[in-house]
This record gives sequence, structure tokens and C-alpha cells, in this order.
Amino acid sequence: MDFITNSLAGTAVSRSGLFKAIPRSAVLLLVSINIPDVDYLAAVRGPLARLEQHCGYTHSLLALPFLAALSVASVALLFRERLSWWKAWLVACLGIALHLLGDAITDYGVRLMLPFSSRWIHLDVSPQLDPWVLTVLACAILWPHFSKLVSGEIGARITTGQGSAWFGLSALLAFEFARALTHQQAISQMQTRLFDGAAPLQIAAIPDAGNPLHWTGIVEIQDSFQKLPIGTLTTFDSEAGEKFFKLPQAAAIQAAKTTEAFHYFLYFSRFPVWTVEPVLLANGQGTRVQLTDLRFGNPNGNTLASFALEDAAHKVLKSWFTFHSADAI
Repeated sequence: MDFITNSLAGTAVSRSGLFKAIPRSAVLLLVSINIPDVDYLAAVRGPLARLEQHCGYTHSLLALPFLAALSVASVALLFRERLSWWKAWLVACLGIALHLLGDAITDYGVRLMLPFSSRWIHLDVSPQLDPWVLTVLACAILWPHFSKLVSGEIGARITTGQGSAWFGLSALLAFEFARALTHQQAISQMQTRLFDGAAPLQIAAIPDAGNPLHWTGIVEIQDSFQKLPIGTLTTFDSEAGEKFFKLPQAAAIQAAKTTEAFHYFLYFSRFPVWTVEPVLLANGQGTRVQLTDLRFGNPNGNTLASFALEDAAHKVLKSWFTFHSADAI
């Protein structure tokens, strides 16, 4: 999840009244629910470093208790006061756990078991940035301020925000549960179909940020990938999607795989699509190789991608990773 969503969720939990007796619990939740994203600092070394580090060690279960301790120490230092250590630490653990859960339900995923396992966990229930979740949490947080303005005019009782916080958190849980049900429905529709006469090797239903009833289905079969729309309230058409054929692992692709940008992105990708095109270089004919993950867009779109430029002998002249492939051409 993004910084704003995490911060709103932390604020809503702090206003629920569960930790009213624990000093600085609101700040503790705000700090702890965002502290795993300290790995974004790797972005100063470039897009590839950001991709390699994000949702890695700072998002692992092993790091959780240590990051919780760091959160408590940071808040204690900020306010220059001694906190009830164990109570504050437990609150911080909750904040970090909420962050990890929020990342696990997205289509980006998280590596919870590092360093013991580098497997990505992605439940694909929610997009990384969900405007519906943001709206629910923002309304829950802002309602007491709106209510205060109204009460100033008519003399009504000023609310503490506890009721709206509980309403927002309950609505959020209900919304994500409904998303999980429709996600399973989308998966079931693909599991019961054949694609080009073959059973799928791998499938995924990627959430649509704008429409919670719409999913993008991705299917892998022996020689291709297929990307197709799935509507919860519409009839599923297994022939309605785009098809992306798997390329032979020719010399151009093999050369690109040896570079760091392709090596890591290939590990990260769930549905890797290769594109190989001839290009004219300063010293003659060459080849441009691109690797795209269908979860985040198509090869001809603005998406996460790795690129390589090779000469006629398939020697890699340059390779790089970018979050916005439109800027790389």
C-alpha cells in the first residue's frame, strides 16, 4: 500500500480507542505503519536498486520486532520521554503487521520470509493504490472535523472520532472481503476454461483500481500468455483478450539475461513477456530487447520494463530497468 493509505489506516486505528491508555500510541502507529518503506531510500541509487530493495528485508517477518523497537526508540527520542516499553512495542508491532498485510493483498506483493525464502506473496485482492480504500479512510478521518464545524454552528456535541474510525475500519474490512470473494470468482471462471484447447499453466486476476467489480485475467499456456477482461456482473469470454506469444530463447535474449537489470526483473516477474526488435545503432544494425511483466502493463505501453541494446554479435552495449518505459525510448 502507499504512504497515504498506510497513514490514514494508522490514524483510524489510533482513534478507535483501543490504545487510549498507551502514551503516544497515535504517533507510534503512524511511524510503525510506515517504517517498512524505509527501503525506498534505495531509490537514490536508481530504479533497479529501488526494485531490488522494496518489499524485501524491511518487509520480512524477521525484521518486524526490530523495526518495532526502532519505532519506539524514535518516538521516545522525538518527544524526549520514557515510554512503557512493552506496551509501546506491541503497538508498533501491530502497525508494522498492518503494513505487511496491506502489501500482501496487493498484486505487487511482499517477501515475508526473507532471508529463509525469497518467494513473493501476492494475493492480488487489492491494487497498490486503491482510491476506494483511500476514500473510505479519508471520510472516517475527516468526519470529526466536519462534525466539529457543524457543531460550532448549531451547538451539537463534538465527536471524538472514535465512532467514525470504527465505521471506517469496519467498512474497509467489508470492502476487502467483498473484493476477495469477487477475486475468487474471477479465478474460478478461468480455472474452468480451456485456452487454445489447453489447460492454463498459471493464472492470475489483477484488480482494477477504478472498478472493484472488474479484473484483468492473465493466463499462461505452453506457448503464450493471454490477457483478458473479467467482469463480476458480465459473462466471461475466454476469447476476448490479447495474446502474447513466448519467443524462442535466441542469442539476443540469452545475452540480455546475463545483465543485472534482466536477471533481477526476471526473478520479480510472474508473467514475463520478451520483445526483440532490430534497431539502427551508430555503428550499424543492432537489437533492442525488452522484458515486461504483464501484471503492470503491455510491452507497448508505459510500464515496468528492462531494456538492452545489443550489437550485431549480440554483445550488450547497454542495459537498464525503468518504472516508466515511455521515458526509456
